[in-house]
Amino acid sequence: MLRGDFPLPDVPEWAIVMYDEIFVNVNAVGNGPDSGFDQNRLFLGMNRQFTEHFNMDLGYQMQALNNRQPALINHIILLQFFINL
Repeated sequence: MLRGDFPLPDVPEWAIVMYDEIFVNVNAVGNGPDSGFDQNRLFLGMNRQFTEHFNMDLGYQMQALNNRQPALINHIILLQFFINL
């Protein structure tokens, strides 16, 4: 996963966030997925830092799945919370 957070100068608890996650199958499996590209998740949104250990992302995620023919693309409004221990 490649992720970038870009804090907003006027409101430091908010940041623009973008990440790209690429999934690849290394081997082909009988009665399973083929080797090669499996899926890609691209996210663009905002991050809000509530405390040192708790934050959230809210934004748009495009998910491209290669496990079906034709390939499937999902458009998702994503809200996710993170707890850092």
